[in-house]
Amino acid sequence: MVTAEGRVVYAGKKTAVIEASLFTENGELAAKGKGTFYLRPDTVG
Repeated sequence: MVTAEGRVVYAGKKTAVIEASLFTENGELAAKGKGTFYLRPDTVG
């Protein structure tokens, strides 16, 4: 079994930075990713 964790690094009015980590059964970090996303005004509430 693997475990995934996600977190918001930064959330502004127009952009957000999101980070995700994937861990093995032993709790070791297997993968990590970060992305910058544009927030559409009609979906932010």
